[in-house]
Amino acid sequence: QHYKSITFIEVALGFMAVTVGDSEGLATSFSCIIGSRGFHEYKDSTWKTPSLLDNLSLLPQPHNPEDKHAVAVVRGALKVVVGHLPREISRQCFWFLKLGGWATAKLHSTTIYQSPIALRGLELLLEINFFIDHTKSNILARLKDHIKVNYNRPKDPQRVCKKRKKNDESSKPVLLDIPSGSDTEERNDKEDGSPTEADSIFDFDLELDDVIELPE
Repeated sequence: QHYKSITFIEVALGFMAVTVGDSEGLATSFSCIIGSRGFHEYKDSTWKTPSLLDNLSLLPQPHNPEDKHAVAVVRGALKVVVGHLPREISRQCFWFLKLGGWATAKLHSTTIYQSPIALRGLELLLEINFFIDHTKSNILARLKDHIKVNYNRPKDPQRVCKKRKKNDESSKPVLLDIPSGSDTEERNDKEDGSPTEADSIFDFDLELDDVIELPE
């Protein structure tokens, strides 16, 4: 007998946890809004026209030369890379996927945002659903806590350029002044992926059939 029950909702952060399945195969999940970083790198190549109908998924990249715990956002059956999860939470998402979890992703909005990190760049918001067997629900809870503590969603839309009319003195584009907001300057922008206080949340203490070497 299938059933679905909502166990908690955090409206402000966009989190929702759900238990779905039948009595022999329950899966626990939660959903949240996370930015796909690096859109400025892919907007002229692999992701020229982002669509709400795009088939997106997450792919761990243990051989990524920039970060061995990188998680790529990929599109379509060919799994073309169109972005990456934010570095401040990618390590935990990487190990969640390696420990038996899985995730679905879709574009939350086609609005382009400026990254809240010091290096700026562009992001698109994704709605990501994380799933795991109910017997490992503590892994999911630790991932949720880590994201809640370490991740800040982008709030500033991309600065828009508007061209002057032909007869105007200058045809150069003019940057509209969209204030970035002082709150973005005060955020804790960790780009080096170094361990934080919240990493202690993700210290696994599990009895698994397969022994997996976990990060120190």
